[in-house]
Amino acid sequence: MNYTPLLTIITTLSCLLGTISCIDCSGGGHKEQKTHITESAKQQTINLPQPTYNIFIENSASMYGYVEGVTEFEQSVYNYLSDMKIHELMDSMNLYYINSKPILCGGNISDFIEKLSPSSFKAKGGTLGTTDISNVLKMVLSDTNSNSVRFLISDFIFSPGKHRDAEQYLVNQQIGIKNTFANYLKERPEHAVLVYQLESRFDGYYYDKIDDKHRYKGDRPFYIWVIGHKEYVSKLIKKCPRSKFNGSGVKNVFSIIKGGNYIDYAVVLGTGEFSLDRNDPKRSIVKAKKDTKGMGAKKMRFEVNVDLGRLLCSDEYLVNPANYQLNDCDYDIEVVKLNNNDKYTHKFKLSTDIVKPTTLKISLKSKIPQWVEDVNDNDGIGITLDNAHKTYGFKYLVNGVYEAFTINGAECTNIIINVNK
Repeated sequence: MNYTPLLTIITTLSCLLGTISCIDCSGGGHKEQKTHITESAKQQTINLPQPTYNIFIENSASMYGYVEGVTEFEQSVYNYLSDMKIHELMDSMNLYYINSKPILCGGNISDFIEKLSPSSFKAKGGTLGTTDISNVLKMVLSDTNSNSVRFLISDFIFSPGKHRDAEQYLVNQQIGIKNTFANYLKERPEHAVLVYQLESRFDGYYYDKIDDKHRYKGDRPFYIWVIGHKEYVSKLIKKCPRSKFNGSGVKNVFSIIKGGNYIDYAVVLGTGEFSLDRNDPKRSIVKAKKDTKGMGAKKMRFEVNVDLGRLLCSDEYLVNPANYQLNDCDYDIEVVKLNNNDKYTHKFKLSTDIVKPTTLKISLKSKIPQWVEDVNDNDGIGITLDNAHKTYGFKYLVNGVYEAFTINGAECTNIIINVNK
């Protein structure tokens, strides 16, 4: 089969403290002006019409094994689509097969799922022997309706073929995917990509990178990609969370939006020895000093409540301090998820051994999670116990998307706190 996939940018000047990287290790801040957040910088609530959901299931030959008998693939997809319908998240739903072209299959979910089978895949036609994933993505993204949410369900395997330089082919595909999404984002900068990795029983032929087919019966990964306005995707995540998936459940998640996102935040009074600045009580503290009570190391501490709910990141990502960057290396950060808080989703716990005036900037970075590398099959020959749960070339697919979204920087959002200024 001929599939196509989709690395990364990073760094500014940085220094490391534990798992936190810092842009400005001087930490002085004495040359900086006190920073205020103006109302004009805030992200406004957007009222969008009900979207159209367009669901595409790839029906090429490598997908036959996922629909042979009753499988977790069918259970997961059926339950996911049903929950969308129950929560009335869309104005309408269109169901498609897709390979060399999209093939409309109506809008009846139960009928669509009941007919998922190798014979149905064959009967609907298209180019079943090969699928160009790059071209499939272009077709999925070509919908000009900005109120559409697009779902692409596939194993996302591709094969360069017997007589091609596979490594160069993967690199070229990554560049092609980057270009496709970069062009898409020019018209729709508020759109997001969400990727779920799932697993299902598979009974069929596996096609490797040189198009050799191998009979395989066992578990195999597949993926659900969601592409649409970030407000639509955010609502979908809240109403149909990963915890509600049937089958074997969601194994991993990757999501990405463009940077520059405003988030609401506020320093929490009483979380350290300091006072709030009367002129900017949410974002500026004064008279900060080290702890004078209690046991343990004496540090200057304070906490900040933040609302990270609209950034689409998983909880695992948001509480990992390695995903944050501080411009003052004298500070440590711990991130805690808040429960039963209507306004804020997380808490930043900040501490330092050195008390000084500073303008502290805390940035959440857009990063490709480690699971993408872990699930990538680097070899692509045959199928074994080592690569049965992996996908050849998958990281190139994700890297292409990542590069498009982070072409102007890998900072998802940031907050700024003035300390003793």
